[in-house]
Amino acid sequence: MIKLKFFGAAREVTGSMHLIEHDDYRLLLDCGMYQGKRKETFEKNRCFPFDPSEVKSIVLSHAHIDHCGNIPTIMNMGYEGPVYSTYATKDLCELMLPDSAYVQQKDLEYVNKKRVKQSKIPFEPLYTIQEAEAAAKKIVPANLGEYFDCGGGIQAYYLNAGHILGSSMVVLRIKENGKEIKIGFTGDLGRKQLPILKDPDSMYDIDYLICESTYGGKDHGPVGMAADRLAEIINTTYKKGGKTIIPVFAVERAQEVLYVLNKLFLGNKIPAMPVFVDSPLTIKVTEVFKKHSECFDDDMMEFIANNSSPFYLVVVQYSEKGEESMAINE
Repeated sequence: MIKLKFFGAAREVTGSMHLIEHDDYRLLLDCGMYQGKRKETFEKNRCFPFDPSEVKSIVLSHAHIDHCGNIPTIMNMGYEGPVYSTYATKDLCELMLPDSAYVQQKDLEYVNKKRVKQSKIPFEPLYTIQEAEAAAKKIVPANLGEYFDCGGGIQAYYLNAGHILGSSMVVLRIKENGKEIKIGFTGDLGRKQLPILKDPDSMYDIDYLICESTYGGKDHGPVGMAADRLAEIINTTYKKGGKTIIPVFAVERAQEVLYVLNKLFLGNKIPAMPVFVDSPLTIKVTEVFKKHSECFDDDMMEFIANNSSPFYLVVVQYSEKGEESMAINE
């Protein structure tokens, strides 16, 4: 008998974690970190609703922390099986998981100063940077479209999800009473015609589908309109002698913005001006993007062929050190 249990990202956004049970075999789709109020976050992420040592394999959809961020925790609590992902997801996890540990460490340094003064027991992070690095190294990469054996009579393969670099949908093939059952898991789906990445693949011949619905009730406008609006804002600010500050996530959004800015510069839609990327994590993630052109769409490949890297034109300056960041603020 096949059983499916939802333990995260159901009636909430973060903490994606879905358990597939086939006879006595257990497979986990994603192992994401719940992100909310501090106390609730630590309690939820530390208390798995099953015995981690009884799970035999984990299949990841992508490298966002709400989908992969609790992997070091489950390993610390007895999980010993493989963790599967695409190659690009593995490379991103090697950055994202240690960064998650670093953020926890810095947050708790601040919190524990107060707790010590109040004679309270200090909080411990879910995992250390070293534990996060070790967990990421254990991830087993797989190619898109090729079945890999998860054990317990379950095989899986990845399809492109178009959400972030390396993001994937998962198809599980399970033998049950002489029949083959296919279960699809979308992970987080990207939109069509987004910059940089190929459009999401389509799933066929699926018996059961686990589908995300974060933007299920919202229609997005054309991507080109967003680029035109960005150019309008930059030009208006530039004429007033101001500076445009664009807050973006380090993974995917930052690279999309850099790509669009470079196209706007080359198309003479905005004047040449310095662009500062003030984020060491963004810089490291951008290097991972350069390694994985297999994820890029035709427009991106054509841009690279004609203009070299879309992330490293003359106007872009990266700040990796604290003093460089402070200089930008001044």
